[in-house]
Amino acid sequence: MPNKIVKNINNKNKKAFTLVEIICVLILLGVIATVTIPNAIINSRNTSLRVHFFKAYSTIENALNLIYVEDPEYYNDIMNYSDSSYQKPKKIIDTLKPYLRTKEVKTGKGSTVGYLANHKNFNGNQTATTDDWFTHGIIVLNDNTAIFPDFAWGGGLFLGIDTNGIKKGPNKFGYDFFMLEIDKNGQLSTSRNQLPGHLNDNASSNVGLLNAKDAIKNKDYFKNLK
Repeated sequence: MPNKIVKNINNKNKKAFTLVEIICVLILLGVIATVTIPNAIINSRNTSLRVHFFKAYSTIENALNLIYVEDPEYYNDIMNYSDSSYQKPKKIIDTLKPYLRTKEVKTGKGSTVGYLANHKNFNGNQTATTDDWFTHGIIVLNDNTAIFPDFAWGGGLFLGIDTNGIKKGPNKFGYDFFMLEIDKNGQLSTSRNQLPGHLNDNASSNVGLLNAKDAIKNKDYFKNLK
């Protein structure tokens, strides 16, 4: 009988994990979590950024298409407004608003000062747009998409869009903030290869604003964001 008891005890000891083994497993799990969890978070964020981008783009594109059907000359009508009084951004807002579900609208020079103060460019550096660009008005949609209309002295109508809302990060050009153009045919365009007006004076600071074209054409664009 005693031999049988000793044998059972030995069998139980063989099945148990030692403290060292448990610690090794915990360390291994920690290493795996350190590698996989950040990647999972980034992948989830990037998927969300992609969904918000295409939703915002589609919403604006549909609105402009409807406007064009009703008034093919609306682009020229807006361009005829005075530059010096900054009426063009207000006219863009007045034109777009009836075709969008909005919850906040501001117009006038300086009306959006501070909205983009914490935004960064594609490389994570300070931007150079908040001195003058995207400061003339804003439309905030019900889904929090923020639209900043602007214009270039040399011609052209532009929309800065924060696709997931100004209060939600990462607030970076080429991530959740892009610039779109309303072309002379009244259609939404991403074909511009150079920043308009004096934005181009700070091209290195404003890198990422023109990435909408790549975001649309490259299926892995958002997937590859760091």
